[in-house]
Amino acid sequence: MSTIAYFNPVKYNPIQVYAFSFSDQEMDCTPFPAREDISILSYIIHGILVPVLFGIGLMGNFVIVVLSNHPSLRKESAVFVYICGLAVTNAIILLCTVPTTLQQVEIFPANVTFSRPMAYADMVCYIFGTIGHHASLWLLVMLGFFTVYSWRHPFTSSRMSRNSTNRIVVFVSVLVCALIDFPRFLEVNVSEVMGHCFVGMSLWRFDVAEFSSRQLLAVAYPWLVTGLCHVMPLTLILVGAMLLWRDAGWRQLRDARVALRTTSDVDQRRLGLVKTIWIVLLVGFSLELPKLAVRIAEHVSGLTADHGRILYCAELVAHYLCLIQTSVGFFLYTIYCSDFRKALRRTFCCLCADEYYEPCACCSVSYRKNLKEIRKLDERQSGRKTAKHATSRRHRQNGNDWWRNPPRVVDPRRTYDSFDLYRNGSIYSTRSVTMTTTSGYPGGSVASIPQYDVIPDVRNNGNDAKTSLRDGSPSMCHVIDNGRVSRDTAEDHPWV
Repeated sequence: MSTIAYFNPVKYNPIQVYAFSFSDQEMDCTPFPAREDISILSYIIHGILVPVLFGIGLMGNFVIVVLSNHPSLRKESAVFVYICGLAVTNAIILLCTVPTTLQQVEIFPANVTFSRPMAYADMVCYIFGTIGHHASLWLLVMLGFFTVYSWRHPFTSSRMSRNSTNRIVVFVSVLVCALIDFPRFLEVNVSEVMGHCFVGMSLWRFDVAEFSSRQLLAVAYPWLVTGLCHVMPLTLILVGAMLLWRDAGWRQLRDARVALRTTSDVDQRRLGLVKTIWIVLLVGFSLELPKLAVRIAEHVSGLTADHGRILYCAELVAHYLCLIQTSVGFFLYTIYCSDFRKALRRTFCCLCADEYYEPCACCSVSYRKNLKEIRKLDERQSGRKTAKHATSRRHRQNGNDWWRNPPRVVDPRRTYDSFDLYRNGSIYSTRSVTMTTTSGYPGGSVASIPQYDVIPDVRNNGNDAKTSLRDGSPSMCHVIDNGRVSRDTAEDHPWV
């Protein structure tokens, strides 16, 4: 009997590739419409669902990478280092589905889809896709356990809380997954298909052979990879989710609101981040569990998805669920994490007029006003020594003694929740509605004033400080002089 290399009608494109029936004497070619055992499930998943997930997931992971490197999130917690690494691996997994999708749908001719460059591209995507899938599982493990550590030790400045250390952990995790999968890549090769029914075409494919000619290694290595890259990480992901559930409190995780529309304190923000990671772990565990079941079924039955029809359909569904897991992260972070949502608005200028957050950089009126103040602040900081000596000399000549603590200039890039009061008479603020002089100051009183954007400078002791309202009209603001409201200021401003 002669041995002829042929296409597998299940593994490769069932629309373009012809099925074969072999005998000792001849080879008959039958077109695809005569094949009744090829399901339309492959075309629905690879032709419709996978491209949709590819576009959504690739864009979402790109946004996650950009926002996780935002200064506000990078300083908030090192958890976003793992989120960034997870988004990169998910984007690699989505990119590696392109050659397989092109082979499963009728887009290009057979001599293009099964050309030699496409076969090498399929082999490279198989290698990096396998590494990316295993690395994403272990990064989920690292994400869960580091979140537990940061929740138990919120204000420690140890080496584990540094971004550089956690980047090294992410790199080492990916490197270990590559070393585990490296022996499999030695058996991958690209070969030309002989005896096919496409006359005058040179068709190529890549093959994944057995791990070794030795029976022991051929049986033990798949189980080893399944245990290290599927069973162990999924178990640890479940353990991390349970630890977060116990430490953060199940009632807090359950009752935490989805969208915090008001200003939240540090504890609420930390709790929102913990809830987000907890949901990400549960979603990852649920969507990766069918993939583990398919792998175990293949090893137990001794079949592969190329020969077993049921396993082939199960692998298609499991593959699609894994792609959902790689694409759904952006929506989870946007819905449940207030810091991520705020960084998204401030970075991509969405909903600039939102009253619950500071103005974004693209807000025309506020940005132009604040940009002018920022430039003035930079100019003053550059000549700080000269200005300080000149101010000190001028106020010494006037007989004032408050020059030892000169008034501060407002930094428009910061947000102040209340007025800062100084006994020397200087005040500054950016976003305040009311001011209360507490019992610590003699003659305490309550003064309701309009909401201000910026108070750029303060005049001499006892004088008024000029500022502007939100509509741009000039206004005056009172000054506290040694704990008492100045008489001149009180007469000028009836609301005091």
